[in-house]
Amino acid sequence: MGLETVHLFHGTYKKNAMSIIQRGFTTTDIPDIGKINTGNAKKKPGSLGFGLYGFRDDPCLALDYIKRVCTRNDYEVLHFDIQLHRDNKLNFVNSVNDMMAFQQWKELPARKKLLDILKKKYSNNVKQHSLDGAILEAYIYDMTRRKEFKEPIYAVCSATHTPTNPESENRSISMIPNGIEYAVRNTIIINNDSIDTVGTSSNQLEE
Repeated sequence: MGLETVHLFHGTYKKNAMSIIQRGFTTTDIPDIGKINTGNAKKKPGSLGFGLYGFRDDPCLALDYIKRVCTRNDYEVLHFDIQLHRDNKLNFVNSVNDMMAFQQWKELPARKKLLDILKKKYSNNVKQHSLDGAILEAYIYDMTRRKEFKEPIYAVCSATHTPTNPESENRSISMIPNGIEYAVRNTIIINNDSIDTVGTSSNQLEE
């Protein structure tokens, strides 16, 4: 199977955006599994584990995200492409095999002790599902250690829900997914020549 190209959008601060365009994204830092399991990593994992996050084909969701975390009008939306083989991706969007394999791993009685430990260190809330991310990190580590994965996992993707339109009274009623999010675990799959700003105005995002 050949390479798959995916178009992603990432919201960040303007200062970071200029640095990324000039030098590319910094290497993704994935903590030691022992630090993750004990809650001693420097930061908590995102919903899809550690990595560089981007929304597939939707700059508006990237803008909605960065506007929530940035207190000033000091943000930018970047576009970049990743290229990877099927075996380098955990696909929770349309791969039944990946979904079933993860569920089977998670439901094994042998996982109970680990999951109980992780539930004491992490939680899932509206802003971030760090418990899901920690479980995914444990899954990737275990499956890699046992050579169940044919190739290294360079990205994880899943349908996710990102809050939009903060002025709407209906924005918190439903958590049905409204986009597809990627966590890029290894920047080697990023095409640096594709990195560019998109802008943050409605007209720019719709072009």
